[in-house]
Amino acid sequence: MPVRKDTIFEQYLAPIARLLIDEPALRRFYESIDWQVASDQFRDPQLVYPAYYSSQHFHSIEGGYLNISAAVSYDPITQYALPPNETWVRQSLIDTIQTQPRRILDLGCGTGSTTLMLKQAFPQAEVIGLDLSPYMLVVAEHKAKQMGQTIVWQHGKAERTRFPDASFDLVTAALLFHETPSIVAQSILQECHRLLTPGGEVLILDGNQKPCAKPIG
Repeated sequence: MPVRKDTIFEQYLAPIARLLIDEPALRRFYESIDWQVASDQFRDPQLVYPAYYSSQHFHSIEGGYLNISAAVSYDPITQYALPPNETWVRQSLIDTIQTQPRRILDLGCGTGSTTLMLKQAFPQAEVIGLDLSPYMLVVAEHKAKQMGQTIVWQHGKAERTRFPDASFDLVTAALLFHETPSIVAQSILQECHRLLTPGGEVLILDGNQKPCAKPIG
């Protein structure tokens, strides 16, 4: 995984993470998948990647989330990058949900960690995870199959999802906004408002902020 040597990740987190992460297991997982074939199952050939996404080396990884290595390493790294515990952090978002949603959209779903937790919390709901990286969606689907969960994975932009108006009771975004320019974040919020049914909720978890639950009707 090409990473610049002068980054905070490489200098401080990487040495600790390498002691805890089973790198041979990650390598075996990486080599077990035909990434071109697997990602083509999700890839939208008409999608044009926005400049803020395709030009960013997110977390100092060359190519950012359009690098297969980022998809493979994201879960084990975030287990140690999100104290006190990544699952606990994401669960804190779900615990604020005030409704019983029938349709849920998880924006910037990445490898599907929050998406899967939403499906477990609301097993009768239709849950859709949307992300710009087809490689992240490959990992997300792999995890869903391991857990016996059925989730729809969509390749697309959070700021322009192309879903119909008022089509979701709940829209979530976990650890998405800190990676988008402010003008894009505004567009995503406007898109959330468009997508929600009357009385629906949008929940956001990011950085050190507590989850924000705001009914929009």
